Amino acid sequence: MDKSKQTSHTFMPWAYDTRVIQRNINEGVLTQADVKNMIEKLPDVAEKAESVHTTLGGNDMDDDLEEQD
Repeated sequence: MDKSKQTSHTFMPWAYDTRVIQRNINEGVLTQADVKNMIEKLPDVAEKAESVHTTLGGNDMDDDLEEQD
């Protein structure tokens, strides 16, 4: 079976995994057009985003323990 024909009729979410998308394009599982169409269909959820604050190094619990000593 021709894999490129299969993609136009069957949605395969695993094929769009960013870790394997280039391999799937190279093997003919997806086309660049398939990827472009999928990206265009994604909803804009920017208003649902939350800020995340992180620090490098230890964690806050380590700092609290040192202050108690």
